[in-house]
Amino acid sequence: MGWQLPAPSRSGIRRSKIKSMISAMNYVLYPQAYYNLLEEEIHGPITKLPPEILGLILERTIPPNFLLDHTAAFCLDSVWKQSMLQKRVLLRICRSWYHVASPLLYEHICILHIARLQQLLDTLEIPDTKFRFFIKTISFYCLVPSCYAGRFEVRLDRLYSLCPNAKSFSYLSRCYLPSSTTLSTLPTTITHLQLGRGVSAAILANVLKTLSPNLAALSFCLPVDNFNAEWDTPLIFPHLGDLSIGLSSPYALDNFVDWDLRRLKKLTLKYQSVKGVLVAGAGGSSYAFFQKHGRRLEFLQFLPSLWLDWKLAIDVGGILELCPELKHLVLHCTTIAPPMHDRVQWIDVWELPPSAANRDRWESVWAGITKEAFPCLRGVRRISSSLVHFPHVATAFPPGEVLTDQDTYTYQFGDLYVRHEVGRIEAVYPEPIEEESESDSDLDYVSSEQGYDTDWASSLEWEMDSESGICEDWEAKMDLVE
Repeated sequence: MGWQLPAPSRSGIRRSKIKSMISAMNYVLYPQAYYNLLEEEIHGPITKLPPEILGLILERTIPPNFLLDHTAAFCLDSVWKQSMLQKRVLLRICRSWYHVASPLLYEHICILHIARLQQLLDTLEIPDTKFRFFIKTISFYCLVPSCYAGRFEVRLDRLYSLCPNAKSFSYLSRCYLPSSTTLSTLPTTITHLQLGRGVSAAILANVLKTLSPNLAALSFCLPVDNFNAEWDTPLIFPHLGDLSIGLSSPYALDNFVDWDLRRLKKLTLKYQSVKGVLVAGAGGSSYAFFQKHGRRLEFLQFLPSLWLDWKLAIDVGGILELCPELKHLVLHCTTIAPPMHDRVQWIDVWELPPSAANRDRWESVWAGITKEAFPCLRGVRRISSSLVHFPHVATAFPPGEVLTDQDTYTYQFGDLYVRHEVGRIEAVYPEPIEEESESDSDLDYVSSEQGYDTDWASSLEWEMDSESGICEDWEAKMDLVE
């Protein structure tokens, strides 16, 4: 005879029913006391943590901004959208979590539709609001219609006047800015500037002339139109230490030889649809630029394009000779000859995609990284080609951070798995798991209208779906949550 569960006693059933009836009566007669009792059972010691420690914990529940591909924000269930949803969920827990998590939601502003700009302004202009002090970076990934150009300039000026701590501006949309746009309203206090292919040579020249005195980091793509004709005098960048340029020609760097880059220490070159061999020897492409600006470089990266062109080949031997202080080198996956350097300590090599040709060339470069070629070498890493969307991976994951297997760590959030292990930074793709039913999924729970008042929280969604700014009495709403 197999094992059998003992039949429940009648007294046990009776006591259970009586307890349920008493609980229901207490809820009807004393709802507030019943709710407080549930709060004591649900909320644990984490709600009593100091705000500083709680902030550090909540910050680690979302991926860092450098691992978020904002260009994929329009994709269904993208990591960026999951991150935004996570931030809004943190605000709904209780009053203390709301105050701690608010800076996480507003620290990095991303405009995906031009209409959201006015909604954001309406939110920030609410009397006594503190949201505007949380904003540090402002990025645009949207079309600016020609008929909207004037209002865009005016509202951009209002936005930065409301946000005293916003020191960064990015326009990375593939849609071109209207020709009547000058971006002249950007404040001179901006220290970090990113401009994509949608910015013409005239607009780029105008912006750089205005902001060059205070820029510490600059990233832009070289326009295909007559860029060199837009410069009257060489630009001076007294504080620029980090420069990233998207190049469409082997000789494009010749445009910047006369720039004053006296503090340049980090340089990233991204070759886009470039064909041929880039030779950096005397008289070759890029030689004049590195001859003048390479002597202070400590970090040099040759970044692959998103759509790699295997007709490109890079010979960096001549370049490295012009960079005597170089410490961290990131090689393009189409480098044609093993380089050499006396002071380089860390080397990263971008991997080839699985379907790419010229694998023998990549293997020869990898085999050529030896102690004989680099006497001061301390470590070598491979970077997965899946991470080419994130140009700051090599510096965001410091090369000296993981020296043993025990130091290995992983960023894991939704579908984002990035692992830093000894000798490699890779994107790990988890095996698909069975999806939860709609009634049990976390996403549906957050947006459900059953048993949870989400009307007040929906005003946080100006970034994605909301049609209005934050216009509610937040303290009163938080009283309902507590």
